[in-house]
Amino acid sequence: MSTAPVLGRMGVRLERDRAGVASRFPSTVPHLEASGGDGGACVMPSYTRLTVNINTETAAALRQVAESRGVSYTEAVRRAVALLKLIEDETQKGHAIQVSEGKNVRNIILLA
Repeated sequence: MSTAPVLGRMGVRLERDRAGVASRFPSTVPHLEASGGDGGACVMPSYTRLTVNINTETAAALRQVAESRGVSYTEAVRRAVALLKLIEDETQKGHAIQVSEGKNVRNIILLA
């Protein structure tokens, strides 16, 4: 499937991932987009494009998460990074991250 960008609502560029899911895809520099009737413009936020190498096990896990949540690979990675950041921020504050299953409670410990 092609990954050519398509124009979405409000002029935001979208890109279809391999699963055909469209996701926001602004350019690496801010775009200018015409606003209402006043002739002004608004600046779209920039982003960083990243290419990563992952092993087949990680790729399969990413695919499974994206498909089960109905999101693009990009969105699945965003959510994973946000979750990792939350865990790291809380552990740096001295807080414990726990998983509970009934009366069983396990601490989650991240290794550096």
